[in-house]
Amino acid sequence: MINLNGFTNLYLTSNAASGNGGGAWLMYSFLWSGGRVEIGGNDAAGSGGGVHADSGSFVMLQPSPAGRPNIYNNTAVDNGGGLCVLEAQASLKDVRIGLDFSGNPSANRCLGSAAGDGGGGLALLQSRAWLTNCWVAYNRAEYYGGGIEVSGSRLTMKGNPALLSPGDFHPPNRIFGNVVSNGSLGIGGGLHAVDSTVRIEDALVYSNLALYGGGLHADAPSTVLVVNAAILLNQASVTGGGVRAYGSITHMDLLHCAVVNNSRGGISVASSAEVSLTNCIVGLNQSEQITAGHSVSYSDVAGGYAGAGNIQLDPFFILSDVYDVRLGYGSPCINNGAVAAAVAADAIGEPRPFGAGYDMGAYEYNGDTYDTDGERMTDGWEADHSLDPWVGDALDNDDSDEYLNIEEYISDTDPFDGDSHLQITSITNGATRDVGFLSSTARVYALYTTPHMTNDATWTIVGTNLNLRGNGVTYTAIDTNAPAGQAFYRVDVQVP
Repeated sequence: MINLNGFTNLYLTSNAASGNGGGAWLMYSFLWSGGRVEIGGNDAAGSGGGVHADSGSFVMLQPSPAGRPNIYNNTAVDNGGGLCVLEAQASLKDVRIGLDFSGNPSANRCLGSAAGDGGGGLALLQSRAWLTNCWVAYNRAEYYGGGIEVSGSRLTMKGNPALLSPGDFHPPNRIFGNVVSNGSLGIGGGLHAVDSTVRIEDALVYSNLALYGGGLHADAPSTVLVVNAAILLNQASVTGGGVRAYGSITHMDLLHCAVVNNSRGGISVASSAEVSLTNCIVGLNQSEQITAGHSVSYSDVAGGYAGAGNIQLDPFFILSDVYDVRLGYGSPCINNGAVAAAVAADAIGEPRPFGAGYDMGAYEYNGDTYDTDGERMTDGWEADHSLDPWVGDALDNDDSDEYLNIEEYISDTDPFDGDSHLQITSITNGATRDVGFLSSTARVYALYTTPHMTNDATWTIVGTNLNLRGNGVTYTAIDTNAPAGQAFYRVDVQVP
């Protein structure tokens, strides 16, 4: 057992083994550290370049105040360049597989053989694993699973969007930049599953490469469920750039996914495998979008596809970057999905449904927070005030007063009414000094004062008049300690 409690750091670096476990080989053991974890630069002539967990062992890696665990630059001849789990279990939270401690690409490699070895970053063999908010990136395998190989195993990959950095709209699980390099038999660039049960949620799968199944590949007999995933820009040299399902006992369900802009087909199905899609968006893929003859419903498919509720329209992605497949204002995919009660939130934690119905794709459109044109004015506010959420008009002054549209947004005033702007409407002297101003229930305010109106005046907050929620009419802020002489007042406003 390796149990490093508290904040003890674990460094397994620059080791080599003639068999399994370049950094460590665990048997009937438990590995956990509450401190910084770096597993890098190790080599194994067998499996598990970084760590090989065997025979009922349990590996638990999670972030600490010292940072996230990193598994990088390890090499295995057989399975699992970074980590191999054989007849064991693993729980990984916020782990970076293929990135060093500074976030730089540093691939794990699985040299493998055509007999079935694989998993450049992670190999699960007759095992069970749970991954939360993990990134598997830039890893390499010769034949199977450039990022992850799942063989005879159960893998659950779920997200916890609450842990995303503020402003990060990409799903918390990410599989990207992984490669299966063999030019004649290279399968599953991001992930390959065979004889396994796999559930992937809240994931961004992009820029992976293989001969077959650039993003995800499922071989018989396997059952794969993918929910709230964006599968983008993956490449297959032969077929199945985004997703490939193969074999008569393979079944793959995609629910609330976007499969977009992949090469050699979006979703390829062969050898009697079964695939179903609900509330998905499939388009801009080279060659076919989806192999004909499968169950597709309430989905937006470029070129059309038979099935209840399907459409073939531009989904109006925001595209603030090439991986941004959030729905923009007015998208035909908004509110047109099927009821999917089991999916209570989207890929980044927005509640489903937000509006009158469920949305298609990995994201649920929220006009109260979305900003289609990227000008820091929400779509809902722009639409409510007769502005176009797709047009850059934040610096316009439509009512020719002293305030630009972006300032009207901050104040929640009318950009087409020159008399509508943040202003103090009254100051009343008495036992206290009462300052009245027009307010909005959607904004918060603060009252400041200074004794002298000069360029270098010092403004101070008036008592507890901070974070005042507006009431929709005239708000009265009270200065209970007003000076006997003159005083000047200022009202500040913020979007909460």
